[in-house]
Amino acid sequence: MRKEKLHTELIHTIQNPTCVVMDLDDTLCAPDWNIGWARADRFKPIEAMVELAHMLKGHGYDIVIATARPNISERQTIKWLEKHVPFYSALFMANASVKAKAETVKEQQLLAIERNWDIEFWCDDSPFNCDIIQAHGVTCLRPTRNDSYWFARAAA
Repeated sequence: MRKEKLHTELIHTIQNPTCVVMDLDDTLCAPDWNIGWARADRFKPIEAMVELAHMLKGHGYDIVIATARPNISERQTIKWLEKHVPFYSALFMANASVKAKAETVKEQQLLAIERNWDIEFWCDDSPFNCDIIQAHGVTCLRPTRNDSYWFARAAA
């Protein structure tokens, strides 16, 4: 009589979904500070970055939006996203009642996102935010269309 061996092997590992995190202002959209947050739904998309989000979604990544924009503009922000990036998986915004620097907001958002996703990379126009994100071991890609603002801020 032949004994059968019982084999168990790992067939599938359950893991967090993988995402790409994208900032909004000067990353996915061009803010118009003349109309402000009240009309943030009218900000123009940065077409190349919106197209990148579409391509990444097509490759199976969740698209997570992380912005230091105050949550008082949540309705307008969602309206903009539904028009230009309707497939986004989550939106993280700053709490308007807490006066925190954008870098602090982004670090808190990063920690919250990491609880639910594996982050492939992050897109953010702020070199300060990118420094914080990279310090946590996450690759940060930085669009440079807004460099004159950041260079002036660093010089101040």
